[in-house]
Amino acid sequence: MNNFDKYFLVEECYFDVRVQDFAELIAKFSQIFITKGYVNVDWAQSMLTREKNYPTGLDMGAHCIAIPHTYSEFVQTSLIVPVVLQQKIPFVHMGSQENIIDVEVIFFLLIKEPHQQVDVLAKILNLCSQKNFITELKTAKTQTTMYETVLRNLNNGGI
Repeated sequence: MNNFDKYFLVEECYFDVRVQDFAELIAKFSQIFITKGYVNVDWAQSMLTREKNYPTGLDMGAHCIAIPHTYSEFVQTSLIVPVVLQQKIPFVHMGSQENIIDVEVIFFLLIKEPHQQVDVLAKILNLCSQKNFITELKTAKTQTTMYETVLRNLNNGGI
């Protein structure tokens, strides 16, 4: 087990999630995260605003992912939450304001310590660039399988 494993919880791996767009995704997960005490009540609005100003969609070649995150003041517990959507939703590509990509795998970054955000983001990008990782994640049908896929790839990738 490495230091990065601590950001993942088996019960915070989600698959087959049905939403129409980013706003619905945030509405759904803000309810979950607020109820569990992971974020405060202003998290959802902060996520919507930050995504508009700093898009997080990424084209990883065979798959498109998104890594939405916001400022640490809205986070109470540091976690990375992988979400596999039932159908792709549009995201603006990172570094663009108009290039739309269709994303079906999301990694919510809930990072309480602001100085760790860049390092965590880099590690997620490294993880997602590993051959077959996203495909394996997308085929997982249980939270346990998703979690084990993440941990196996973390450990195989030397992260």
